[in-house]
Amino acid sequence: MEQEKIDVLEEHLPYELDMLEEAMIAWRSLPKPPDDDNNQDWLKRMNVIEVFWVHARVLQEFFKNPSSSGAAVADDFTVPETVRYEVPDVEKIQNQVVHLNYGRPRGDDNAKLSYWDAHLAKESFDRAVTLFESKLNDDAKRYWRKREPKKLPASFIPRTTHSSHHTSILFVPGSGWSKQESD
Repeated sequence: MEQEKIDVLEEHLPYELDMLEEAMIAWRSLPKPPDDDNNQDWLKRMNVIEVFWVHARVLQEFFKNPSSSGAAVADDFTVPETVRYEVPDVEKIQNQVVHLNYGRPRGDDNAKLSYWDAHLAKESFDRAVTLFESKLNDDAKRYWRKREPKKLPASFIPRTTHSSHHTSILFVPGSGWSKQESD
């Protein structure tokens, strides 16, 4: 296996996965949305949120792009068969985080990417990594270190923006979750 592929398996892909997890942990630990008057707190909050989504985009491209794309992709390291990874669509990330587009949601718009979206994205990447590990070719197995994803509780879903509108996520054992809106 070429050194550049070994580098992806030993350093670059683990880095992307670590950054995604650590950004999620940092986002979860942020205090309530800051005062509108404190721009520094707001910017710190947005930094954490954007770090998560930038690494989510990189991972989405790794798992979804075809091998001929010129970038490192999952197919470069797996047995030759069609593997379908169920990972988030990159369009929302591109429109809201990495491109300055017209029509971008503002402020408290519910169309904005949320912590709940991030939680679902992280779970999908955890499943993708497990599938990826199960399909590694013999060369790749020599360099990849099996991962144990950090499980983050979803019992607390913080808002990403300033709002008087709140959402509660209720978990009832055996019956899933429900979303309740309140003002």
